[in-house]
Amino acid sequence: MEFDLLYDPKGWLTLLEHRDKMRGEILYLHQGGLKGNESMLPRYRRKYPMLDFEF
Repeated sequence: MEFDLLYDPKGWLTLLEHRDKMRGEILYLHQGGLKGNESMLPRYRRKYPMLDFEF
């Protein structure tokens, strides 16, 4: 499954910060497009050259 690289990580972090207030299973619905990943991957590769960003 591919996620949006700009907004999904922030959504997950927010969700996990408040996990103690939730009960049951979590269903995460992807709400955005993936078009932005085309420009985000080169930015992440330049900023974090030591990490492997193969998707």
